[in-house]
Amino acid sequence: MDVKVTEKAKSRLHDMGVSDEVFLRIGVTSGGCSGNAYDAVLDDVMKEVDDVYYEDGPLRIVSDKVSSIYLDGLTIDFSDDLIE
Repeated sequence: MDVKVTEKAKSRLHDMGVSDEVFLRIGVTSGGCSGNAYDAVLDDVMKEVDDVYYEDGPLRIVSDKVSSIYLDGLTIDFSDDLIE
């Protein structure tokens, strides 16, 4: 799976507490008629169904195998603008 993280996002994730022990978990669930719903949370417990899909120093992005098929080509960025 190809996942990219911009420098702004890396900096913000570091500020939020990503470390050797804490990683970013990304998941996808069915949203019914409105399509898929994506979520991202900081976590420190790997599950049996998890794989690491991105690693750069202490920054790791983890997802379950089912969600991973929807995340290929994902770019994670950060903006603090109200409207983009």
